[in-house]
Amino acid sequence: MASVDPHLRGGSHPYLPEEDPASLVSGTAFATMTEASVVFVALSFMYALKGLGSPVTATRGNAAGSIGMLVAVVFAFYDPHFTPKSLEIALICFAVAAVAGIMIANKAKMIMMPQMVAGFHAMVGLAAVMVAFARYFDPKEEMNAGHLVETMIGIFFGAMTLTGSIVACGKLHGIIRSKALLLPFRHWINAGICVASVALTVYLCIVGKGTKGGTICIGIETVICLYLGWALVMSIGGADMPVVVSMLNSYSGWTTVACGFMLSNTILIIAGSLIGSSGAILSYIMCKGMNRSFTSVILGGFGVEEGHTVEVTGTVTETNVDEVSHDLLNAKSVIVVPGYGMAVARCQQSVAGIAELLRSQGVKVEFAIHPVAGRLPGHMNVLLAEANVPYDIVKEMDEINPEFPTTDVSIVCGANDIVNPLAVEDLSSPIGGMPVLEVWKATRCVVMKRSMATGYSGIENPLFYKDNTRMLFGNAKTRTQEILAELQNLTKDLQPAAGPGVNATTPLLAAEKKPEPQKVKEYPPAKKIIGVLNEASNSEETRVAIAPNVVSKFREMGYGFIMESGCGDKASFPDRYYATEGCKLVQTSAEVFKAADIICKINTLTEEDIKSLRKGHIVVTYLWPAFNPELLKTLAAKGVTAMSVDAVPRITRAQKLDTLSSMANMAGYKAIIEAFHLLPRFSKPLTTAAGAVPAARVFIIGAGVAGLSAVGTARSLGALVVANDTRSVVKEQVESMGAEFAEVPIKEEGAGAGGYAKVMSDEFRQAQMQLYARLSADSDVVVTTAQIPGKPAPLLITKEMVRSMRPGSVIVDLAAQQGGNCELTQKDKTIVDPESGVTIVGESNLARFMPAQASELFAANMGHLFKHMGDAGNLDNAITNPDEVIGPIRCTYNGEVTWKPAAPPAAPPPPKAKPANTPAAPVEKPEKKEQTNFSKWLNFFIGLLVLGVICICAGFSNDMQLVNQLMAFVMAVIIGYFLVWSVDPALHTPLMSVTNAISGIIVVGAMTQLSAQGHMASVCAIVGTFCASFNIF
Repeated sequence: MASVDPHLRGGSHPYLPEEDPASLVSGTAFATMTEASVVFVALSFMYALKGLGSPVTATRGNAAGSIGMLVAVVFAFYDPHFTPKSLEIALICFAVAAVAGIMIANKAKMIMMPQMVAGFHAMVGLAAVMVAFARYFDPKEEMNAGHLVETMIGIFFGAMTLTGSIVACGKLHGIIRSKALLLPFRHWINAGICVASVALTVYLCIVGKGTKGGTICIGIETVICLYLGWALVMSIGGADMPVVVSMLNSYSGWTTVACGFMLSNTILIIAGSLIGSSGAILSYIMCKGMNRSFTSVILGGFGVEEGHTVEVTGTVTETNVDEVSHDLLNAKSVIVVPGYGMAVARCQQSVAGIAELLRSQGVKVEFAIHPVAGRLPGHMNVLLAEANVPYDIVKEMDEINPEFPTTDVSIVCGANDIVNPLAVEDLSSPIGGMPVLEVWKATRCVVMKRSMATGYSGIENPLFYKDNTRMLFGNAKTRTQEILAELQNLTKDLQPAAGPGVNATTPLLAAEKKPEPQKVKEYPPAKKIIGVLNEASNSEETRVAIAPNVVSKFREMGYGFIMESGCGDKASFPDRYYATEGCKLVQTSAEVFKAADIICKINTLTEEDIKSLRKGHIVVTYLWPAFNPELLKTLAAKGVTAMSVDAVPRITRAQKLDTLSSMANMAGYKAIIEAFHLLPRFSKPLTTAAGAVPAARVFIIGAGVAGLSAVGTARSLGALVVANDTRSVVKEQVESMGAEFAEVPIKEEGAGAGGYAKVMSDEFRQAQMQLYARLSADSDVVVTTAQIPGKPAPLLITKEMVRSMRPGSVIVDLAAQQGGNCELTQKDKTIVDPESGVTIVGESNLARFMPAQASELFAANMGHLFKHMGDAGNLDNAITNPDEVIGPIRCTYNGEVTWKPAAPPAAPPPPKAKPANTPAAPVEKPEKKEQTNFSKWLNFFIGLLVLGVICICAGFSNDMQLVNQLMAFVMAVIIGYFLVWSVDPALHTPLMSVTNAISGIIVVGAMTQLSAQGHMASVCAIVGTFCASFNIF
C-alpha cells in the first residue's frame, strides 16, 4: 500500500481522464481512503505492541496486528501500479509461502523458536535487497539522488541483516561454532566497509541510475554488506546470541524503514520504526541483563577484553530422586530456576506438575526468571505459560533475588551461566558483574544437568561445588518425571493443604489422624517380625518407636509387628489403631522378645531389655556407642546385632534416616516454648498506656538443627535473638532467619568431621568465653545446644556467667544428655539457682512433651532406614554387607563389636596473626566514569547539530512528501520507544514474534514492484514478495 502519488495532490491521476469530473472525484476519494488506511494500519500495529503490556490484553493485541496487516495487503491490491498480472503473481507467491510457512511453523518445536526467528529476519533482509534491486533495475523508474541514497541504505541494512541472521541461526542450531571468530584488524575492516559504503553511495549519485558504473556500485555494495553482516555476528560469542537475535530484529525494522523511504510508503516507515525501536530496546535490556556493552555488541565486540579463565576445583555432591523428593515435600518454600536445558528437554509440563503438587501440600513455590534465560527474551515465560504455570508465581530476577536467603530449596533446571556465583565473586572473570540469580543462598540448591559441561560463556561454575549444592545428573525430562512420580507416591495418602502455610500440623500427623478404618488391610506374608515395647510403662517416656501411620509401609515391605499393649497410649495411639493395621498385641514385653526378630526402641536399652535379648536378635535404638563401649561388648557377647540410630552418618543419602535431627528440631522449638513459660516477661515488645515494654533478649549457642529451630521459634514470638556457632557456614542461615550472628574475634573454622563441631584451640576458647559472658549477662533466655560427637558436651556457661544474669532469667540446656553446656545443669531436672534466681532446665528429652508428632517423626525415620535396607527378605544381606549408610549404624554383628569412632578432625592450627599495614584488598567492581558537565553539553550540541543537518537537507530537497515521512518516522520511533518499554518482561518473546510478523509488511513494497519491467527487476520483485509472504505466514 503506497501513499498518495504526488500527482494526486494536483488533482490528477495517471489512469483517470482528467476531463472526467466523476472519475476525478472517484480517484480523489480513493486516495483519501488510502491515506486513512495508513492511519488505521499504524494504529493497529501500535495497539499490537500496547496489548503486550499484559497477558490479559496480549491476545487482543495480536488480533489488532493481524487485522492491520490484512488491511495493508488489501489496499496494496488497489495501488495504481498494481496490474492484474501482478495480482496473479502475488497470489501464487502467497499460496506457496503460506504452504511452506505453515508447514514449518507446525513442525517446529518451541526449542527451535530462536533459530526460526533468526531465519525469518534473514527473509526480511533478503526481501529488502530484492525490493531495492527491483526498483533500481526497473527501466521505467526514474530515480534522483535522494532515491539512490535510500536504495543504498536499504541494501546496506538488508544485506547485513541477511547474512547476520543466517550466521546467528547457524550458531543457535549448532551448525556454526559458538565461539567468537576474532579476525585480525576486524574493526578496521568493518569501519572501512562503512566508509566504502558511503563512498559508493556518493559515486552512485554522481553517475546516476542505468549506468555501468552504477550497476557495479550496487553489486559491490551488496557484497561488502553481506560480508559485514557475516563478520559482525561471527565475532560475537554464543553467550551473546540472545542479544544478537534482538539486534537483528532491530535491523529488520530499519531495513523496512529504508524501503519505506525508497518507495515513498508511509506505512512501511511507521511499521519499520516500531520494529526498530522494539529490537533496539530488547537488545539494550538483554545487554543490561548480561552486563554487556550495548555499543560493543552492536559493533561486533568492539573494545571488549577477554576476562581470565577461572579454574574451579572441589567436591561435587550427587543426589538422587528419592532425596530430592523428600527435600521438596519437607520444604516450606521452593524456587525453581528454569534455563535453556528445560527448553531442550521439553520438561516444562512435569516441572509445572511438581509445582502444582507441592502447592497443594502447602509449599510456597515460585519460578525465578533471568532476563537472558534461554535463547530469546522471555523464552522461559513462554514455556511456563505453555505448561499453565500461574502467572503470579513467575517472578523476575530483581523481584526474586531477595527471597533466596529465606528459601529452603532452590532447583536449577538446565541453567548455568545465569546462576554462576563468579559473576559476583570474581569481577575479573568473563562474566564478572553480570546480574545472576543467587540460588546458592538457599538452604539447599539442587542442580539438574546432563553433565558438568560449561555454559555458553565457556567458564566453570563454582555453584556445582558448594556445600549446600546437590547435583542431580541425567536427562531433565526423565528426572522431573521421576520426581513427580515419587512426590505423587509420597502424597497419595495426604490431604491437600488449604493453602501455602495453612497446614498447622505435620504432614504425617495430618494424614494419619483419621476416622477409624472399617476393616483390616491385607498385606503380603511377613518374613520378619518387628517387636515394639511399651516404654512408658516404667518411665516418664511418652513416645512410641512405631506410630500407626508407618505400619502399612512396613507391612508392604514384608514385615509383621508384635506390640506390647498400651505402647502408644501416651502418644494418643490406642491399641485399636495398631490392631486395624494387622499388628499382633500382647500383654507383656517377654512375649514381644520371644516372638520378634527385630526390637525397635525410642530409648536406649535397660538392664531388663539386655537380659531379654537373645542370640540372633536385631535391636534398633539409641546406643550412644562412644559413651557405652561396655554395652556394645555385652550385646556382641550375646550374639545380638545392634544398630544405633544416633550413629547415622552425616551424608546426603542418610539425611532422611537421621532421628537426631528430627528430635533436635522439636527440642529447639520446645526449648523456647518452655523458656518463655518459665520466664516472667513478655517475649515481644509491647506499647501500653503505662509505657513501652522491650522485647526479651534470647542468646542461642549452637546453630545446628536444634539451634536454628530455636532461632526461628524465638523470632516468631517477637524476641531479639543473637546466636553463635563455631562453624562460619551457618552465619548466613542465622541471619536469614532474622537473628544476629555473634562472631568470636579469633578466626578459626569449627566444622569437623561430618559437619559437626570440633574441639577448638585454647586461644579461640578464651575469646569465645569472653563473648559468651558478655552476651549471657544481657540475655533473658539462653539456649545451649553445643555437642561434639563421641565427647562430653563442652562447658560454655560457667556458674559465674549464670550469676551475672538477671533474676528470673532462664537457661535451657539441650546438651544435658552428654553432661550439659552449663556448669549448674542437672540432667532431667529443672532447678532455680539460689544465688542468682536463674532457672536452669536440664531436660534431656524435650521431645517427649510432644509425643504424637515426635513418635511419628521417629517412626518415619525408621521407615526410611528399613526401606534403605530393602524389603524383609534382603535385610540380612544389607546388614551382612553394609554400605556407607548402614556401616556406621551397625555396632555389633556376628559376636563382634563393629562400631568404629569417626576419624578425629585435625588439630586446630594456631590463629594467623594479621600482618600490620597489609589489609586485605577486597575485589571491587570498577566504577563507571561519569561524564563531565562539558562532555554532556558537547554530546547535546553534536546531537542537535546532526538533527539540524538532516532537517536542512530534507528542506532543500524541495519534497514535501519526504518531510512528512520524516516526521512520521520520528514520531513512530518515539511512540515505539514508550510502547515497547511498557511491555511485560514475560511477553518479550511474543513481542519479538509480533514485531517479526509485522516486519512482513515489507511485502507491500515488494507487491508494488511486481509490475516492474525487465527480467531482472521482475525476478527480484517475485523473490522479494515470496520472502516477505513467507515471513508473514
